[in-house]
Amino acid sequence: MKRFLRIALYILFSFVIIFYLGIVLFLPKIVNNTSTINKLEKQIFNKTGIETNITGINLKVSPILLFALNIESIDTNFDNTSVIDIKNLSLNYRLFQNRLIFINAEKIYIDGNNLKKIVKTSQNKKKKEFKIPKVPEINIKNITFKSDDVDIFGQNIEAKNGIIKLKTDIKTPYLNKTVKIGNSGNIQVLDNKISANQFKIELGNSQIFINGTLFDKDKSIDCDINGKKLPVSELMPILLHFQKSQDPTKKFIENFKNYNGSIDLDLRLNNNGIFGKGVAKNLSANAVWFDIPLYFKEAVFNFNGDSITSVAQGILGNEKVIHTLKITNLGTDEKKVVGTMDTTLTKNFKFVPNLTILNSAKANLIYKIKYKKIDVFYDLELAPNSDLIYNKSYLGLRDNKRKIYAHTYKDGNDLQIKEYKYTYSNSAKENIVVSGDGLFVKVNDKFTPRYITCHTNGYAPISVTGSFGEKVNGGEFKGDLKYDYLKNRITGTFDIINARHKEFKIDQAHVHSENDIVNVLVKGLYKGEKYSAEMSAQNNFLGRTLIYNMKLFLDKLVIETQPETPKQDVKINPEDISKKVQDADITINNWEILINEIRREKFVLEKVKLIGSMKNNIFDFNMNQLNFADGVVRAKGIYNFAQNTSKMTFAAENINSNKAANMMLNLQDQIEGTANAKVDLSAKDMFKYIDAHCWFEVKEGFLPKLGDSEFAIKNSKYKLSQITNYDLAQRDEMQFDIKGAFDVHNTEVKNIDIKTYAPDSAMYLEGNYEMEKQYADLQLFWKYSKESPKGIRIFCVPLSLILKVVFRPEHSMEMYKNQFAKVPAINVSEKRTNFYRVHLNGDINNNKVNIILKEIK
Repeated sequence: MKRFLRIALYILFSFVIIFYLGIVLFLPKIVNNTSTINKLEKQIFNKTGIETNITGINLKVSPILLFALNIESIDTNFDNTSVIDIKNLSLNYRLFQNRLIFINAEKIYIDGNNLKKIVKTSQNKKKKEFKIPKVPEINIKNITFKSDDVDIFGQNIEAKNGIIKLKTDIKTPYLNKTVKIGNSGNIQVLDNKISANQFKIELGNSQIFINGTLFDKDKSIDCDINGKKLPVSELMPILLHFQKSQDPTKKFIENFKNYNGSIDLDLRLNNNGIFGKGVAKNLSANAVWFDIPLYFKEAVFNFNGDSITSVAQGILGNEKVIHTLKITNLGTDEKKVVGTMDTTLTKNFKFVPNLTILNSAKANLIYKIKYKKIDVFYDLELAPNSDLIYNKSYLGLRDNKRKIYAHTYKDGNDLQIKEYKYTYSNSAKENIVVSGDGLFVKVNDKFTPRYITCHTNGYAPISVTGSFGEKVNGGEFKGDLKYDYLKNRITGTFDIINARHKEFKIDQAHVHSENDIVNVLVKGLYKGEKYSAEMSAQNNFLGRTLIYNMKLFLDKLVIETQPETPKQDVKINPEDISKKVQDADITINNWEILINEIRREKFVLEKVKLIGSMKNNIFDFNMNQLNFADGVVRAKGIYNFAQNTSKMTFAAENINSNKAANMMLNLQDQIEGTANAKVDLSAKDMFKYIDAHCWFEVKEGFLPKLGDSEFAIKNSKYKLSQITNYDLAQRDEMQFDIKGAFDVHNTEVKNIDIKTYAPDSAMYLEGNYEMEKQYADLQLFWKYSKESPKGIRIFCVPLSLILKVVFRPEHSMEMYKNQFAKVPAINVSEKRTNFYRVHLNGDINNNKVNIILKEIK
């Protein structure tokens, strides 16, 4: 037995000696062999896909089993990109101590982006007792780490006797400035503990000092962190990046931009939490929405273990604000954040476009964050006589105390409006005017609305509806509605009373919306006259409004001929800001308008029916045949609502000339007969201003006033019938075919061009006429036959002799040659024709006319 033990010990000893000699003598030769290196490179590539090139390897093993490995170069590539590049690497490893005792390198380069792609970590790591290893002696001249998140540049990294000196620059896209680490102080690894000794971190002109235990065998920490004038603009991106790494959802600090100011830190960090305070000075930022500036001269943040609290007074958009913050259960899944902002907004708050604050509005905001879910409570309180006027809409109920309340809840990509309501207080009782809920969903990293509901408790001011209040001024509504933003559709019913849309007063309107159709019934007054309307429209309220069918009834339409005189010394009410109603983009496929009476001074049309359609603010219509001046009239045209202009063509048949001339031209009993006419009309400002060109034709017409008019001859006056062979006051002797044209500009008749014809008498009339003043300036050129019946005498002397002996004719035929050329030809030769020129000047309806008669030779 003893012999067997001796043999076994001999064999074991021999094996140890052989193993020892193999390590000391043969292992270096194997490792240093080129073939071994090639096999190692190939094996690494086959398992990882990494191309590795190792050159200048030299392994030495001392008798005390100290492994000294020197490598000239290690270069690894992945996807043709360098991942790790090391130059002149030296490692000393002591086998019996099982530790690395020396590391030396000329250069180390690491591509962090590609390193992430190839590094695989085991999913089944066994928990081991943590033990801080002894730090080897280190001497690295240059080390570089590059990635999308951070670039690290280190020089002369040294470690000796457990003391580590780091001189490193860190650049990151989250910071504008370079972070410099370790220009003073050091990190010490000793006795199973990692400590910082006045270790300095520099950020621009700011410095942070860390002093104390960072980590020990019990995973404990106990250190001081001190800093002065740290730039908030640099710290906020770091804080945001840290928060995003734990939870990628939006953070509260992202609601602000352009952070500025500085912060002083005096903190103690241990296993029980963070203690001390941070004092921010001249802290400023701008809200992402509306760019509202926020400023705090000083804000103190108190750290007490697992909580942070702060109360600060500052300025929000030129208004005083108080902000509070409380964070509890810091560093745990139970972390909770509660913050508030209180301010009173006045007219000085001008940062929200189209918002005007009348007097003041007290605003309060509370936000709560827990389990990555965010509740925000908005509360806006208005005292009596205060109001908000936004985008031409206002809240109303100004005699009462009012509140706007909303509660939003954000969970992941959903932002719910849990509740909103608008209330007013009367006799200490809160009354709900409007309430509802809604939903926003994140699409392409932006929250977009899905739906919102609106419920009224009785009637509510239309102004609280916002955009709808732009189209309707004043009034009240009640209803139960839901607006679907995806379909741009409203469902439900609502009623409107006592509202106004431009000139339309809405006494009562009922709207029922279901599926694709909105049906509307309205009645009220238009410029004091009764109207009613019914319509069916497309249930889509985004931009263009499409009305399928519309019937509008108006009892009377009175067209003013002069613009209204503006009232003087009218006091401006703040509500007037909302009275400018926005024009809607409306298309009407089928529009029928019935008007009992259209009146413009003496001009009257009755039982008018217009049928047409409207697109791009232009109403294209036809007017069916209707009775007018004992005849009929038809029309077609367009009305441009955007420009308040119109163009129309009227055609009249078999109308009473006297009635038509009286109504249209304010000419009383000047013409008789049955006429046909055509009028091309342009108008603006609701027919207050008109321009027209008129053509007409009268068969067997009669000019009754012409025969009774007195003409001046020297110092005496005679009627035309007394100095001619015609009694123009007798219809049977003075029937003409009358044709003509003229232009109308408001109340002026211009470019009169009228011709009359009978076999032995013809006339041409030119000049101008002012309808309102009834003032005419006309010239009549007349031909009539000398062979007409004789017999007219004055004191038994023939008129022809009086004219020849007493009154000499005017020899001006050449002057009026063009005018007489326009007089229709009669049935006798020129030698047998008398020529007269008559000048009329004055009020032709009231016989205040100066008339001069001249025979033309």
